[in-house]
Amino acid sequence: MYIRFVLLEADVKMWEPLVTVVGVFFFIINTTSGKLNFETDFQSKIYSGISLNLKHGQYYIADTPGAIPANDVSLHPAVDDILTGVEDIPLSVQKISEILSQDHVDVVLPLVDGGLYNGLNKPLKVERFVRIQTFSPTTLNLRPTNKKRIEALQKHIGDDSKRRKLVEEEHKKNDNENNFNRRMGRPPPASIATSTEYESDNYRKIDTSDEEFKKHEEKESEEWEKYKVREKIEESKEKKEEAKKKRSVDMQNEQIKKNEGRGKKQKEQTEKAKVKAAKRKVEKQKEQKFKKVKRVERPGYEYFDIRFEKKGPLGIWFTPAKYPPTIDRSQGRRNNLRLLADDTLIAVNDELLIDNIQSEKLSDVMNMIAKAKWPKKLKFERKKRTKEETTFKVGSGYLSVIWPRIMKYDFPILKAQFGPGYPCGIHNFSNAEPFEACKDLTNKQFIQRKSIVLVGRGVCTFSKKAYAAQNAGGGSALMVNTDQSLFDMPAGNGNLDDLATPMFVIGVYDGAVLKVANNLLKSFERSIVARYIVDDNVRNGVENGDTVDDNDSNAEEKHTNRCNDDEKEIEIRQKPFYQHEFNVDRDKIWNIKYKSTKDTVYGNLILWDGEETRAFQIQMASFGASVFPETPFVFTVSTPFDACRGLQAPIKHAVVAIERGKCQMLDKAKLTQGAGGLGLIIVNTEPKIMSPYADPKEAIKITIPVALVSSKAKDFIVKKTKQGKRRIIGKVIISAEEL
Repeated sequence: MYIRFVLLEADVKMWEPLVTVVGVFFFIINTTSGKLNFETDFQSKIYSGISLNLKHGQYYIADTPGAIPANDVSLHPAVDDILTGVEDIPLSVQKISEILSQDHVDVVLPLVDGGLYNGLNKPLKVERFVRIQTFSPTTLNLRPTNKKRIEALQKHIGDDSKRRKLVEEEHKKNDNENNFNRRMGRPPPASIATSTEYESDNYRKIDTSDEEFKKHEEKESEEWEKYKVREKIEESKEKKEEAKKKRSVDMQNEQIKKNEGRGKKQKEQTEKAKVKAAKRKVEKQKEQKFKKVKRVERPGYEYFDIRFEKKGPLGIWFTPAKYPPTIDRSQGRRNNLRLLADDTLIAVNDELLIDNIQSEKLSDVMNMIAKAKWPKKLKFERKKRTKEETTFKVGSGYLSVIWPRIMKYDFPILKAQFGPGYPCGIHNFSNAEPFEACKDLTNKQFIQRKSIVLVGRGVCTFSKKAYAAQNAGGGSALMVNTDQSLFDMPAGNGNLDDLATPMFVIGVYDGAVLKVANNLLKSFERSIVARYIVDDNVRNGVENGDTVDDNDSNAEEKHTNRCNDDEKEIEIRQKPFYQHEFNVDRDKIWNIKYKSTKDTVYGNLILWDGEETRAFQIQMASFGASVFPETPFVFTVSTPFDACRGLQAPIKHAVVAIERGKCQMLDKAKLTQGAGGLGLIIVNTEPKIMSPYADPKEAIKITIPVALVSSKAKDFIVKKTKQGKRRIIGKVIISAEEL
């Protein structure tokens, strides 16, 4: 490939659209004279792409790696040289319509992404070139279709071709001989003379019969043969030279390809080395994290990981306001994770809490878990238990509420270390007055016989509370702890032989909701109906103090010793008050389901004031805990209703309703959480619902559940709670799919 250059001076002050081309070009090169100088045209081979700027109707060499500097004198394309043609054909910037309107035009146009260049001054990426010629034809190319005509033409053309070939061979032979004779200064052969003798200024008459002429002719024949041999040798040399040049070009191209391949291979090797180094670094970091976690492990404890692959709520319940983060006692009844109460979180994705949490706040731990990459791996610590500790005590069980419907739940309880075992049968509920039950109860006349008497912790011994319940006619005493944990209640030093009333302990949240619910029913001369059960579904009949070991072969037999209270439960279900709660119309309220998405979760807020039950649709907030407790809870209203200037009434151990507006929702959530509330229901000022939103950086500190209900619920909530002066019962239902 060859390139022709012409010099031209130009002052380029700004870049124009860039064009990249590959091929053979003509160039005009800048000179200091400022005039066109076609005598400096030259040709140069090019093996890489050339980038061009299109400006002022001409193509200029751009300042790219394919061009040499403008002041360089090498015979290569230089910056600001003008490209004028390709393969000795002018390069045009005219429109196609202008070219086709002219006669006898032979030009080249660049072929770009959108087709042929059409005179537009915009960036062009040239793929190849198109040659356009216009002319007035003098001959036509035809193709016959008639069969006889085709056969006749084939015969005629064949004969004519043979004749032309013979004539051309004869002419060629004569031309070669004439050329040879002229070089040797001899006359032409007799066959082309007008007679046997030929006269001219350069030739003389020769007698062809002369012996000397014959020798001369033989010598000329020999010289002719030698001439033909020399011609063949020269022709062979030329072919070899061309082949040599071609091989040189091929070798150069091959070397360029090898260099490119070598550079590509080196680049690939470098990239592979970087990847390997990065992998080694990651593995090293993992190893260091693993060793660091191992170093904090203590004897007497076991450690295990729980891995969460899918994005969404983790379903882990920590004990509120406790650090290090400890699994809540109710965890085991909420999901299928292998977590137990008092399990302690020590690391998230192999990052130790002691290295990342300085404030010792549960909200910072929640923030760390939220920011951890998926899949999330949580490492827990659990104290190894002895055989005695792994033995199941009969004292562990549940208080199963049968009625009212909103209170229907199995609340975990623990029997005291003194007194009789679990009582059989179905019992009514009574609240002690005074609640601590450290002296004779003042409401003794209202406590039903053999009922469950709810008492509070503190002031006096556990056995004294049990005696107070027994003296009032109660069948058992249920003490509300000051927190949600359950603990063993010792007998003390007194003589308890005459104590016939068993005593149990229940968590503060569960006890609070039982107390409020029973007070609501008191005005209607009714009470909660419940029974005691052991190990979820097995009624207790085991003697006080017995234990059931997990490996005991008689464990199943002990567990199957049941109370016979099925008939009593069937009898209760026939009562009007039970039928009022459990019927087809009420089932519609409890079975409402809403279609939720990953980012939008809807639920049903059930409210009950002891007489009336209402349901309202809610939408979970984008911050805070993912769900409300599955247990019923105490529900109240803040005072004032918007809570923007603080709270004037306690909301501890309750879910509180606060009206939207006047301050941010996040501030209302912070106030509720700080006051000990279990959750927040924001009452909208419009008859619609939405997902409450807050700044993610600030909202991460909120650990209680937050939801929004429409203004349609406002009148019922304010009326039934008497503007916060009264507490009612609530429950949030979200189907398992949404959870």
